[in-house]
Amino acid sequence: MLGLPALGLIAYLIAEVTRYFVRFAAAIADFTIGLQDFILENDFVEFGWKIVRDVANLGFVLVIIIIAFAVILRFREYGTQKLLFRLIAAAILVNFSLTIAGVFINFSQVVTNFFWSRMSFQGSVLGSLMSSLNPTKLFSELQSPNLLQTILSVIGGYTIALAIGPLFMAIFNIAAIFVFMTMALLFLIRFIYLTFLLVISPIVW
Repeated sequence: MLGLPALGLIAYLIAEVTRYFVRFAAAIADFTIGLQDFILENDFVEFGWKIVRDVANLGFVLVIIIIAFAVILRFREYGTQKLLFRLIAAAILVNFSLTIAGVFINFSQVVTNFFWSRMSFQGSVLGSLMSSLNPTKLFSELQSPNLLQTILSVIGGYTIALAIGPLFMAIFNIAAIFVFMTMALLFLIRFIYLTFLLVISPIVW
C-alpha cells in the first residue's frame, strides 16, 4: 500500500503532466473561438452560397415563366399580381440572405469580443483563460501560512498537507482540460452549423 509521500509524488507528477495538456486544450479553445471571426469570410461559405443562390434564382425564372403563361391564358385563380409581389420580395431576400445573416452574426461577435476584451491578458484568449483559471496561484494560496496552519490543525500532519496540494492541482488540471475541450467543441459545432446554414440560406428564404 502506497504511503502519503508516494501518493503526493504521484499526484505531483500527474499535475505536472496535465499542466501541459491544460495549455494544449486552452490553445484549441483559443483557435475555435478565433474561427468565429472568419465565418463570413470562409471560402466554402462564399462558394457554396453563390451556387445555392444561383439555383434559387433559376427557380424564380421558372416561376416567372409560369406567371407569364397564367397571364396569357388568363388564369385568374393564380392571383398573378399577388404572386408577383411575393416573388419580388423573395428574390430580394434570397440575393441579400448572406448580408442579412451577416448582420446578426457580426452583432453577436461584437458582443462576444466586447466581453473577451474585458478579460484580455497578453493579447490572446489563451492568456485570458489561463489567467482566469490559474492553478498555480490557487495552489500558492493553499500554501499560505494561515491557511496551511488551519489545514494542519484540522488534518493533523504536514505529510498529509503535502499530498493534498498536488492532488488538488491534478484534479484542477483535469477539470480545466474538460472545460477547455468542451468549449472548443461547442465553438467548433457553432462554426460548422453557421457555415451550413449560411450556404443553404437562399433556399430557406
